[in-house]
Amino acid sequence: MDRALQLSSTFFNFSDDEKRKFSAPPVAPLPAGYNRQPLHSPDKNEYLLMFPPSSPFNVTLTRPPDLGEVAEEVFSRLSKTGSLIEGIINDCLGLPAGFLGEYNSDRNCDINNNYNRKKYNKRIQIIQ
Repeated sequence: MDRALQLSSTFFNFSDDEKRKFSAPPVAPLPAGYNRQPLHSPDKNEYLLMFPPSSPFNVTLTRPPDLGEVAEEVFSRLSKTGSLIEGIINDCLGLPAGFLGEYNSDRNCDINNNYNRKKYNKRIQIIQ
């Protein structure tokens, strides 16, 4: 986590133009990669949005070196932590073993699946 925080700090100290190189293309259905709140927004946060490492919507982070790899590792560890917490909540509620995991295992309603991946991939190929 220390390495992720260090690399993130380095990334967010880059110029705005450099950070924008890691934004999703305009035709992307999801705003993965670097983004910031609109200027008129009272919330001036800037952020990196990442989906599961296997998602075709992710933007490859190459600067600083190792940021993409470290971000994927953090994502994996946080996913495992979430599963552990889900199991603890399941047990504390007295539910049958694995109930919440099975109840919520259908990811068809997730934002990743609300878009046609084939259509997205074709648009990206045309632009490149």
